[in-house]
Amino acid sequence: MDKIPVFNSNSPEWIKTEGILLSTFARYGKKIPAADLNFPFQGRFDLFAHHYTHSPKNLQTLYLVVILYNPAKKPITVDILQGASYLIVDVAFVNLAPYFIENNDGK
Repeated sequence: MDKIPVFNSNSPEWIKTEGILLSTFARYGKKIPAADLNFPFQGRFDLFAHHYTHSPKNLQTLYLVVILYNPAKKPITVDILQGASYLIVDVAFVNLAPYFIENNDGK
């Protein structure tokens, strides 16, 4: 869309347990190196997260936490330009007609 990188956390959409959804930290020295994207954000970037939960009953509240890490010695400033959060009861879902598309090329 434009040249601003986006941290896009949308998979899985339905959250059922705690854990790390997306990490851009370096892979070096990690227990599971493939879990980190090794993409250090620099400068302006956007963050988009789309997740919701409804089960199990004891996990009705979902807390989304963003952890920032600055490996340099120079201080940084983080400006949050905009934010929004919605309860699932406040979101209007549109029911779409079911459909399927054959995929004969195996991709």
